[in-house]
Amino acid sequence: MDGKALAARIRADVAADVATLGSLGLATILVGDDPASEIYIGLKHKAANEVGIVAQDIRLPATITEDDFLHRVAVLNQDDEIDGVLVQLPLPPQLDEARVIRAIDAMKDVDGLQSVSTQGISFSAARR
Repeated sequence: MDGKALAARIRADVAADVATLGSLGLATILVGDDPASEIYIGLKHKAANEVGIVAQDIRLPATITEDDFLHRVAVLNQDDEIDGVLVQLPLPPQLDEARVIRAIDAMKDVDGLQSVSTQGISFSAARR
């Protein structure tokens, strides 16, 4: 198997799906300045851009309060231009990781960390 050719085909298929759906938006949230997380988020943005997904890079200080963080997530949940939210883990100790994960709208949870049943409906099918 040629992994590069397969990856290129998958990217082309995803780009065609994105073009069919119209504009799709991804918001990534990075709290603090962990170098490994910065690389990971950068790769997510590169992949999103390659297939036509508009990626919004949100960087927050490591000192952000949980209330402020949850407010930002709530705003993204309500934003019709944002179809997916990715919160980069781990989070600083003042942020309750489980609470943050629960705050992300299950239909926008890119990492699939929500423990909700989709009852056999895929997220992409629900979007259409």
